[in-house]
Amino acid sequence: MFKRTLNFYRLLVEKNYSTLAGGIGFFLLINGGSFLFLLLMIANYLNINVEFDQLRYIPDDIESVINYVIYNAKLSVTGNIVLLITSVWGSGNLFYHVLKSGEIIYEQKRTKTKLFTRIIALICMMIFLLIILASIFFIAISQYLFSFIRITIIKRLLIYTMYLMIPFLFLIYINTYVCPFKIKVKDTIYGSIFTSLFWVISTIVFSIFLKVFNFGQIYGALAFALIFFLWIYILTNGLIVGFIINFQKLNRKKKRSLCNNKNE
Repeated sequence: MFKRTLNFYRLLVEKNYSTLAGGIGFFLLINGGSFLFLLLMIANYLNINVEFDQLRYIPDDIESVINYVIYNAKLSVTGNIVLLITSVWGSGNLFYHVLKSGEIIYEQKRTKTKLFTRIIALICMMIFLLIILASIFFIAISQYLFSFIRITIIKRLLIYTMYLMIPFLFLIYINTYVCPFKIKVKDTIYGSIFTSLFWVISTIVFSIFLKVFNFGQIYGALAFALIFFLWIYILTNGLIVGFIINFQKLNRKKKRSLCNNKNE
């Protein structure tokens, strides 16, 4: 067990996981606003009200930042064609760089041209938007159904299960998309489970850490931005490690297959 853990840590270092996580975090911060604009634009067109429901493990400071971004993004949703085009390009750019990180992790470049890869990134981005909108609709229906449950413990358990399963399904899609070759859904499960649990546990721990150490007194007005950036970096680390877990599982599967073929 110790040896396997040590070998996996060496693999993480070899893949420069923290650098990849920082890169994805950077593009998420830069292009996340564009993605949010497109989400709200489609939601408004479909008359879907997008609201950020508080989860008890989300730090209040991060919740404030997210609500601020959503509020201002809603104000910016207009019919400006230039803003629409730049938002589509910015969102596609985010997915493109996630795709490139997959090439680094899986040690295989896509055979398609750069332009074709960007087109694929745009298509995957639009599919991801539709999945999010479908999830919002599902959450609204679930909350309505949960309102009929009178037992508080069961109600909370169902709510937290739902909020854990939805990111897990997102991660299944992302892990399938990021791989530079065809991959089965079952080969993405281990990494998706790890990232889902990592996001929840690390956010809870981070929230407790923020309550113990008052960042506002130390950093003043910069505290909100610093906390949000640090949270994003933590989440992207979990995402990249999840990718690497799937890569390792696939490698082991290939090695076992080769050994079986030789024995035959």
